[in-house]
Amino acid sequence: MKKTETDLIKKEIAVFITAVALSVGFLGGIFYSAFNTPSGPPGYPGPQTAGQAAQNGLPGESRIEVLKQELAVNPDNINALIELGDIYFDGNRYQEAISIFNRAEEVDPVNIHVLNDLGILSMSTGNYDAALEKFKTVMDVDPSHIHSLYHIGVIHRIKGDTDKAVETFEQILSMNPEPQLTEAARQEIAALKNQPSPSGFPGADLGGRK
Repeated sequence: MKKTETDLIKKEIAVFITAVALSVGFLGGIFYSAFNTPSGPPGYPGPQTAGQAAQNGLPGESRIEVLKQELAVNPDNINALIELGDIYFDGNRYQEAISIFNRAEEVDPVNIHVLNDLGILSMSTGNYDAALEKFKTVMDVDPSHIHSLYHIGVIHRIKGDTDKAVETFEQILSMNPEPQLTEAARQEIAALKNQPSPSGFPGADLGGRK
């Protein structure tokens, strides 16, 4: 299942801004990577985003029922679990999304899509230790997953561990990331070191939702 960058950015900012705004005096810019999941088994209608479902004339609630019926028959269908979790996530039904993604993690403990979403959802509820665990697991699976590394830096900053935060953002810069992420990491470092930041706060104006 492939998510558009716009869908993913909308998801992440909606959750993350709320959580960070309540816990810190400035916002960290965030990114999120899109992943493909394989087609479902024979007879399964195949994954769709909530937007795709609406375009196909299948309302979100109807799609949810289809997925629930599929999971009643095949409870370990990872594609159905991820799609249902995504629909709940996109619909701001975060507790339901957490429940479904927890089930998905039991089925596939190293699924980056699942781990990343659980990390973001944990941040939204202020459970930064759980979020950190998820993002670190992503890095164990894929050490090049730079966006999860950025989340790790943000969590260290939120928790007040300045040294670890700076170290993490400097590690990001050493990986030669895309320009927007480079600028975001530089702004984070500048703010953490009490240096002037061109945009006034870390992660500012990162191009909106992916």
